[in-house]
Amino acid sequence: MTVKNIFVKDNYGNSLGWGNAQDAHGGQDIHIQLTHELSEMIRWWKEWGPVFTNTNPTVTDALKQAKVLHDVSRS
Repeated sequence: MTVKNIFVKDNYGNSLGWGNAQDAHGGQDIHIQLTHELSEMIRWWKEWGPVFTNTNPTVTDALKQAKVLHDVSRS
């Protein structure tokens, strides 16, 4: 049985998680543990993602205003 350690990184080398892979009947069994930050981001997106795809004009206007405020605050 072969066990391999896995490190999941983004294009910039930042760690997104770790895990291991081992041979299993018919292929490989892979277990990946995400970093806390990535887990929190996924949880946040599951909750707030629908807001960003909402076509209600009031919602889209509020998102545009939030983006402008964000851009101004970064200047």
